[in-house]
Amino acid sequence: MLFLVFPHVWILQPMARAIPVTLALDAGITGISVARAGAHGQAWAGWVLVGGLSLFLALLLGIWISRVIAQSAQRAELIAELARTREQLESLGRGAGAAAERERMAAEIHDTLAQGFAGVLILLAAVEPLLVCDPPEAGRLLDQARSTVQQNLAEARALVAVQTLGSPSARRPVAGARRSRPPLPRRRTRRRP
Repeated sequence: MLFLVFPHVWILQPMARAIPVTLALDAGITGISVARAGAHGQAWAGWVLVGGLSLFLALLLGIWISRVIAQSAQRAELIAELARTREQLESLGRGAGAAAERERMAAEIHDTLAQGFAGVLILLAAVEPLLVCDPPEAGRLLDQARSTVQQNLAEARALVAVQTLGSPSARRPVAGARRSRPPLPRRRTRRRP
């Protein structure tokens, strides 16, 4: 019966309280057993030996239980710390990934706009000499410049939409927009009469 009581004492009490409670329980049970043995004319020395052995085993078991409980608490603390550290690392990883994605998008938008502006500048440079000698061709090149600006604007908007929506399907029009640009005009050389 005592081996059922002692573990509960050690689980429910800190070690400083569990030792005196164990001593008191063992001394009380041993005292009752010795008193009963003396009343019936039996040898009480055997009961004292059993009580001492019971006390030794109860203290040994109790100290072991206390250490297991302390180790479990320490492991629970380490696991909680590990979970917090893992959450921090995931948060840092998400932040670094988001920053890298923003940099990539900024570079892609910059490249797209720079390429578009360069194309428009070339078209406008080609229009200038044609204004006097070939107005229909100049009008065609101005239309082409206007179309290029509209396509670049649409492509920039699509890139921003990809960033905000994050859908892979939003990237398809961007790739297609690059391929559907009109070719740049060939420089016409003036023939000398």
